[in-house]
Amino acid sequence: MRIVPRVFILAAFLLPNLISMAVAPASAETEWQKAQHDQHAANRESQKAAESRAEARSSAYRGHGLSARLHAHHARHEARKAYEHSQEAKAERRIARHHY
Repeated sequence: MRIVPRVFILAAFLLPNLISMAVAPASAETEWQKAQHDQHAANRESQKAAESRAEARSSAYRGHGLSARLHAHHARHEARKAYEHSQEAKAERRIARHHY
């Protein structure tokens, strides 16, 4: 029976882990990039929603009811899109965390 040096035994156990660690960060990084992109989109949509709400208040103050309703509807739409983007960002971050 041949005696196997400890270094080879250690390498046999560590090699699969080293390979997975070398591969995982690239995919995890892309997940984080997707999450960052979705979060930026959510922030933009949230800003647009706030601007639309301000326009709705301004139109209502001036007595332009139809314009105010249109701006309020647009604000709700933008807020909904912001919520969806933020949920996608959370999901991407959750996926990226499991890659490590």
